[in-house]
Formats: sequence, C-alpha cells, structure tokens
Amino acid sequence: MNTVRKIAKEYGMNTISAPITRGGTKYYWLSLVDDDGFTLPTGLPIIVTRNGSITKVITGKEALMVTRSFDFE
Repeated sequence: MNTVRKIAKEYGMNTISAPITRGGTKYYWLSLVDDDGFTLPTGLPIIVTRNGSITKVITGKEALMVTRSFDFE
C-alpha cells in the first residue's frame, strides 16, 4: 500500500479507494478530496494496479476503459 500512496502523492491525489480485485489484480482509484470531504474533478481517472510485486499506473483513455469495464452500481 505504501507504493500506492507514493504514486497518489506523485499525481497530486490524496485519496485511495478500497481495492477491487479481479483476476488476482487489485485496482485502486485515486482521487482528490477537499477539506470538506468533497471529491474534486480531476479529469480522466487514475488507477493503480497491483499484481504480486508488479505495480502499474493506468491513466487517460485506458483508465476510462478500465473503469467502464467494472459494474459500479
């Protein structure tokens, strides 16, 4: 989790979602929340994936497509 926190800080984000696991990979969505607890718009999503010791950052259109592949209800 320290790696995910470091990446969040590098991207200027201060909140990390609880991980969602799919196929052995954990997905974390990064966001920016203000002092009043409101999520601020930041553009396209930033996702960090972890599979064992491999960490990957997904941004831009690829992150949007990954987000759309999950069934958030």
